[in-house]
Amino acid sequence: MPASIVLVGSLLWIGGCVTYSNSTQFRSIETYLAAQQPDAALNVLESRRHVRRDEVLHLLNKGMLLRRSGRLAESNTVFETVKQLMTQLYGISIREQTTALVINDATRSYVGYEYEQVLLYVFKALNYLELGEGEKARVEVMQMDVRLRELGKAGAKVEAFGRYVAGIVFEQRREWNDAMVAYRKAYRAYKRRQNGSGVVPRFLQYDLLRLAQRQGLKNELRKYRKEFTITHWRSVRERTKLGELVFLMHNGLAPVKREHSVVSFARHANHTVRISLPYYQHLPATTYGGRIKIAGRSTQSVPVEDINGLARRALERRMGVITARAIARAVIKAEMAKKAQEESRKNNKPLMGFLMEVATLVTERADTRSWMTLPYNIQMVRVALPPGIYDLDAEVSADFNSAVNTRTYPGIKIEKGKYTYINYHWVPPGIHRRR
Repeated sequence: MPASIVLVGSLLWIGGCVTYSNSTQFRSIETYLAAQQPDAALNVLESRRHVRRDEVLHLLNKGMLLRRSGRLAESNTVFETVKQLMTQLYGISIREQTTALVINDATRSYVGYEYEQVLLYVFKALNYLELGEGEKARVEVMQMDVRLRELGKAGAKVEAFGRYVAGIVFEQRREWNDAMVAYRKAYRAYKRRQNGSGVVPRFLQYDLLRLAQRQGLKNELRKYRKEFTITHWRSVRERTKLGELVFLMHNGLAPVKREHSVVSFARHANHTVRISLPYYQHLPATTYGGRIKIAGRSTQSVPVEDINGLARRALERRMGVITARAIARAVIKAEMAKKAQEESRKNNKPLMGFLMEVATLVTERADTRSWMTLPYNIQMVRVALPPGIYDLDAEVSADFNSAVNTRTYPGIKIEKGKYTYINYHWVPPGIHRRR
């Protein structure tokens, strides 16, 4: 078989597949999640065939769907497999780099953006906290700290929520100094957002005041009191007589990457070229807020992580490199097509030149892969309560007005000096319309 036929076939086979986020199966997954049927969504994911280079992405989505189903131990088993696989794939092979430069970026093994790598540790720690395995949660946040240090400046842009969860883990274990350090790092990370004007979550403000007071950090305490304009809070000693409810609302679904392509004619090569770049689809501006009612009190949730923002900023930071690679790839493909046309004319086989041109066009695809089962954002409520058994009502409201969804959690047990965790996953109906 002529080498040109093999090359054309290889190009079409390796690079011509539908990108991950355009799969019709994912539309079904989103529909099931909106219907509060995570097990059905998981069944769809498991039935979906995927190539080896997408194994990390498949397992990330599987672990999140298991978490949404309340199968926390299984979720952590999958997440641990992802961590090990990511470690193996950090050193991308020369073969994959070369293939990506000739075909498209989606031919490389997916190892996740920085924010996805950090959230992997965070969700694993949250699973352990809900399972009552605080020591294992501590191991996860310590490993997260190592990974953040490895990421350097990139890690500093995505560490806020992870640091906050680390602070909760340490405070729960009465490791006051480590808790204060983690809360302080979370405070600084939140402040860095929006060009240094980021909002510090209200509950973190109280955490900083409480721990600064407990640690005798008078100057720092004075600074926080002035900045937050808070004059009263429960001390650590007062809270030891109470239990704490930590309620996390996982709101919506992360944005979806799409592909934008431009086709033009390269005169020097007498060849049509195509450049394809990823972008995040614009979503409606409706904001969903959460509120819980327990022990006669109603408390509004506060945003603690904007995954939509993390995803968009991560892509923006990489667009320069992505665009440069796409342009370089267009030049390489134009030269390949030009040479194929010359060989075709020399051997009187015009079909091969035409097939090569088609192959270089259809294989130019943007890499639209991302962890699609992540929430759009995460919101939190922290409430200190006397020991006892409580019924909890959680509600979701559009634009923080009338409730659009409610859920009751009966028989919530609050124990003295202990933390109780509840995760509420909400996906609005009609989420598939974003397609």
